[in-house]
Amino acid sequence: GGSVLALHATGGDPSYEWDWHPNEFIRAQFIGHPMFPQFRNATITVEDREHPSTRHLSPQWVTEEEWYSFEQSPRPRVQVLATVDEAEYEVPDYLAMGADHPVIWWHKLGAGTVYYSALGHQAKAYDDPAYQQLLEEAMRWLLKRSAEARRAPGS
Repeated sequence: GGSVLALHATGGDPSYEWDWHPNEFIRAQFIGHPMFPQFRNATITVEDREHPSTRHLSPQWVTEEEWYSFEQSPRPRVQVLATVDEAEYEVPDYLAMGADHPVIWWHKLGAGTVYYSALGHQAKAYDDPAYQQLLEEAMRWLLKRSAEARRAPGS
């Protein structure tokens, strides 16, 4: 019934000895990120502006990041909160996810909740007030869900 706020590299290993991690915990298998340059500007589209962690964000948010690519979109096994527009940065064919490239999502795992953000490679990501507020609100939301799960009958 607990909650996890998983950031960037939590989902960033191309091979796991424990399939549960990419298949159930993150629900996406990391395959790499563009290099040369490693960090690029791109637009994040906030798909769910009703979620407590994203309601403060503009519908589109430009930021510099090391853009993780996954073997396939975790949708529909997760609730996607935000995606990145691959058309704005050069993506090698073997990393291309296409039009559906989630970067922030959450899902239930058993009686618990996993919230994952592929953002946050560089320290300066955590200086961004928009990202700081996203993380703060995500933590509040997760803590509230955990508290509610503990108070639920039969838990």
